Amino acid sequence: MKLKLLFILLINCASMLQAQTLESLKPEALKFYEGHYYMDFKEVAALTYPKLIETLGQENFIKKLDFDYQNNVYRKRLQLIHPVFQYSSVKKIDGISFCTIIYKNPTRYFFEQNLTPEAAAQNTAVLKQRTKATEVIFEPMRNSINVKYTSKIIAVADSSTGNTWKFFNFDDPAQEEMFRKLFNENIKKTLGL
Repeated sequence: MKLKLLFILLINCASMLQAQTLESLKPEALKFYEGHYYMDFKEVAALTYPKLIETLGQENFIKKLDFDYQNNVYRKRLQLIHPVFQYSSVKKIDGISFCTIIYKNPTRYFFEQNLTPEAAAQNTAVLKQRTKATEVIFEPMRNSINVKYTSKIIAVADSSTGNTWKFFNFDDPAQEEMFRKLFNENIKKTLGL
């Protein structure tokens, strides 16, 4: 009987430990998203995995984000103020904690020049491929393209982050590639990447 009680207590402690870790992740994930939503790219850089920032340099990283959101061709704006995050379980692999977060991320691209039907079709196709979107709609009255897709971010907590949660944004192919370079096959396989 004592063994059974000890087992139940151990299971509850393990669940509480994971819940605390997931609970510490949730506000950080929201801050990461809000940094993108409000275009606070210094905040995004502070929450991005440090080895990624070291490789690109913080100033270059921020300039790239700013260019991704506003340039001579379009202005990109996220549409959800409060996204609904779906969290995987927190996995500890080779001493590093990981969590995959997915969420619906509708985004609107406002174009600086009026799009012809041909340019609209071309840009729609490019955005659909780049974002792996489920739906891409040209909105001629707004001269914009509405892109509905699911975003994925990977949260990582390890010695380089001071065991606090930092993120890779898999919407950015360069960040996904860096993640794949930094972490071994066992980690990628366990995370289903």
